[in-house]
Amino acid sequence: MKKIVFAILFLIIIGGVFVSLSINKSLNEIEEVTLENIDFSKLKDGVYEGSYETALISVAVEVTVEDKKIKKIDILEHKEGKGKPAEKIINLIIKEQSLDVDNISGATYSSKVIKKAIERALLRE
Repeated sequence: MKKIVFAILFLIIIGGVFVSLSINKSLNEIEEVTLENIDFSKLKDGVYEGSYETALISVAVEVTVEDKKIKKIDILEHKEGKGKPAEKIINLIIKEQSLDVDNISGATYSSKVIKKAIERALLRE
């Protein structure tokens, strides 16, 4: 019986190590996200979709461009932990007409993933 308990505890510990390594890898990936400098004045009118996904957070967006400006950003999907407040970043991006806006405090990782999804949408146009 002791061997079975020991084996179960060992498997739980090993599983926890693998989960921890996976989470750390995903967080490092998000921390290293870089954004291209997009000239918003050269955007073409249209509706564009983009997405970005990590092991922890994934976002899909739809970006509407009119008169060389972002008029609307819809978040089609946002799988996050506690990153729901990051969705406010779309208002800053529309206001500033730039991806170079501050991340939402307390939702930094989701903020970065949302910006990367928007960038991908705009680069497809």
